[in-house]
Amino acid sequence: MRYPKLKAPEKRRVLIDRFRGCEHLPEPGAGAFYDMRNLTGVGGALLRTRGRRTETARLEGCPADRVLAVGGRGAAVILDDGGTLWSGGQALPRLLDGVVSLTARDWQGRSVTVADRDAVLRALARPGVYRYCYQAAYGRWSPLDGGGVLAGSVLEAPELLDGQIVELDYGYTLHRPGLRRLVFLGGWVCVFPDGKFVNTVRLRGGYTLREGEDYGDLAQENLCDQGGTCFTPCREDGSLPEDPTEACAWVKCQAPGIAKGLRAGDCVELFAHFDSNQGGEAAVEALWNGSAILAGAFHDPGAGDREEGREDYLILPGSLPQSYEIELTWHDRGYLSVSRPVPEMDFVVEAGNRLWGCRCDGGVNELYGSKLGDFRNWNVFAGLSTDSYRVARGHEGPYTGAAVLGGCPLFFRADCLEKIYPSAGGDHGVVSVSLEGIAPGCAESAVVIRDRLYYKSLTGVCCYNGTLPVRISRALGELPCVSAAAGALGSRYYLSVTDPAGQSALCVFDTDAGLWYKEDELAFPAAYGTGDKLFLLERVGGALLQAEGAADSRGVDWWAETGELGPRLGTRRYVSRVQIAARLEPGAALRVCLSYDGGPWLRQGELTGNRLRTLTLSVPARRCSRLRLRLEGSGGMELRSLSWLTEAGSDV
Repeated sequence: MRYPKLKAPEKRRVLIDRFRGCEHLPEPGAGAFYDMRNLTGVGGALLRTRGRRTETARLEGCPADRVLAVGGRGAAVILDDGGTLWSGGQALPRLLDGVVSLTARDWQGRSVTVADRDAVLRALARPGVYRYCYQAAYGRWSPLDGGGVLAGSVLEAPELLDGQIVELDYGYTLHRPGLRRLVFLGGWVCVFPDGKFVNTVRLRGGYTLREGEDYGDLAQENLCDQGGTCFTPCREDGSLPEDPTEACAWVKCQAPGIAKGLRAGDCVELFAHFDSNQGGEAAVEALWNGSAILAGAFHDPGAGDREEGREDYLILPGSLPQSYEIELTWHDRGYLSVSRPVPEMDFVVEAGNRLWGCRCDGGVNELYGSKLGDFRNWNVFAGLSTDSYRVARGHEGPYTGAAVLGGCPLFFRADCLEKIYPSAGGDHGVVSVSLEGIAPGCAESAVVIRDRLYYKSLTGVCCYNGTLPVRISRALGELPCVSAAAGALGSRYYLSVTDPAGQSALCVFDTDAGLWYKEDELAFPAAYGTGDKLFLLERVGGALLQAEGAADSRGVDWWAETGELGPRLGTRRYVSRVQIAARLEPGAALRVCLSYDGGPWLRQGELTGNRLRTLTLSVPARRCSRLRLRLEGSGGMELRSLSWLTEAGSDV
């Protein structure tokens, strides 16, 4: 009698050798993980531990430990929390408005008098404690840990002895703390919302910067209420006509301090008031009223006994029947006022050799453009192609962000985009489009990568190519946030989001492969990318961290969780074995945990790297209806493949 042959249960192997990042969805796709931490992709195929971040003490010779803003084109520019602007290792102290505190004590704790406060401030670039040693042979104070040399008379110690140590405690508190935005136009940088500008080329070159010319305020206001003034009809270049009967269409106005920070071509607002009766007051008040474009300006830097601004003058369009001299005194309450206004703006960008800005607050809903190549002037309307630009808008709601794509400035609201098309002839166009805009609090998430703009909207992360945005964050599931910031490293988009509960997450999108990865809980308020490096600001006034700054992943803890393994149909198949192939760095560890039918994670095996090689681990699994896998560990790991074996079981 022959017995029938028994057939072995059919086994099937599922092999995953191309991993699809993170898909935080109820049913992740094949090769995707439901959740992960500190993992990234390699060419869209393998999965590895991210590289270690390194703290950057100095960036291109500039201190990078207390940063408010960082940016640059070719050379880095850093603004620190002491209001100092750095570029090329050179410093411009106290650019931002603030309050100085300065005290000095000797080695016994006795107070030391600072006789020349200005000399001390010129020697100190950053707030901190500085030690100085007195050198009697040279009659000076020499720095021991930073700062410049001081003359012996600057500090008046109770006992002036050779080798005496004095500590200077210098502090600088900003009037307006918080993150700043740097906008670049050629070799100049403008700081918003403070409205400051600096010539970074001269700063990096180590030149002596002149206030009002190489650095200063975009908005300028000068007042003359004391001293002698003179108003003389002249030609456009300021010269006097040879023929006394020649009609002059310009007036040279001389007044102390009236031209500080002003240049020819500036559009200024004028106002004059006189209480005296010296002759010509009415004619001068009529001239010095309203707006005008300056034909010339000279600011006297002063020399010797001559005070700064004594010989200042402006050349204005207009006419006077004759020359007038009017003496301004404090008891007459007369004055001359000249100002170069700059509109208050929510966001500012640079495109086409102009600065462009927007404002929607206090009854103002406008877009602005500066004069061509001139970031100081926003109100020049002379009928030329180089004029400033201003247009009122009708769409409601505050602006939430700005960017430049394809040479066109883009100004976003939460539900709208206003796109400016610059024109060489000056007839710029504006188009408003209803679409998913930048979410409130997410202005820093707008980053351009390979002619595509990526940003965080109310519903997710969007990619905008110039037509309509496409949401690309479906793999992350719901992504509620109150703030977001982003940066770019090559083709990868680094996005840090903070949810309403205050929890943060750093997600990375590989724009080439279209895959998302999750790193850790780092919440950075701003980022700066240059070439193949990305620097993340750990907090406002904090240090810069270089993403993937180290070549290894030593000490980086990571994990990844899959969805349910095996078929999701009502079949009798179950997972009987899991196999992992991974490459571990020396000292790295990989642990395998399984969850049966939604239960807790149970450790099933572990691999330890003692040298750089590929290791394989097989993990038997007990029978269950739902099986999930968790890989966790520390150090450098590269996951090569993941497979599992399914078998057919009974109906029981």
